[in-house]
Amino acid sequence: MIKKLITCFFFLLCLFEIVFFLIHTPLWRNYFIDTTQLWLYKVVVAIIPMYILSSCLISIPFLAKISYQFLKPLHLFENRKALSLFLISFLTGNPTSTILVKKAYLNKEISLLQASKIINSSSHVSFLFILVMFQSKDAIVLIVSQIIATLFLYLLHGKIELKDNYMQNNIDPCPILENINMIMEDLPIILLKILASMYLITVFKLPFLSFDNSFLNLLLGYLEVTTGINSFIALNLNHLVIILLCSSLLSLNGGAILLQVFNIIKKTRLSFCKYLIGRFYHLILSTIISLGLLLFI
Repeated sequence: MIKKLITCFFFLLCLFEIVFFLIHTPLWRNYFIDTTQLWLYKVVVAIIPMYILSSCLISIPFLAKISYQFLKPLHLFENRKALSLFLISFLTGNPTSTILVKKAYLNKEISLLQASKIINSSSHVSFLFILVMFQSKDAIVLIVSQIIATLFLYLLHGKIELKDNYMQNNIDPCPILENINMIMEDLPIILLKILASMYLITVFKLPFLSFDNSFLNLLLGYLEVTTGINSFIALNLNHLVIILLCSSLLSLNGGAILLQVFNIIKKTRLSFCKYLIGRFYHLILSTIISLGLLLFI
């Protein structure tokens, strides 16, 4: 019965979208052009350099090697690979960081517990993307709040046992030439998936925007990070409120990224439910930290 109702709902929704498209074709065209420009000038310029940088750090994990020796007595990471993935998550953003963690877990380079700790606490939007989207002061506030919230959540999970049996898998880094090949294969797919998700969200929410309801528009902004932040910035609200809304969206990752993460980990023992709970904890923490920084800086 429930499946039939869901199927009926989606059928009516698709019918509604088609009718709206036929009536407002010029409006659709303008929104698609705006979405494409947003992807090209904000997403592409932020994702490409950070993805290349993170790939280089995987190939030559010198930072993780040095840092791990200092952090090893604290039992925060079970091996160097885990620390490397945690640091790289700040650069790549999601869902790329989840893909890397899942791959390491399936290759038995890190344990299930370690993979869960990283995914549940460290799920970001690329910091370069934040710098591109916001003015420098606001960007710094958002980045700092994201980092502090992540560190707090990770430390809240407690210490972890060192896994010497996993260390052997992390001695030799991935060959540089092989990593270059991976960049050429994976990067275009990642960028196109982001564009596709932006298009799908635009298709879904455009008919509802015609209702001109502020609260509804606010909720629709949480469906996708790039278009959501762009719509929040355009709202006629106090600047402080806008930054707090953006901070909460960055922590939550947006509906499109949540769906991608679900598809990535659904056939593994990694828990999407715990990941989602972690996003809400991160949302609360980062919003409070952002508020404090905005009020006292």
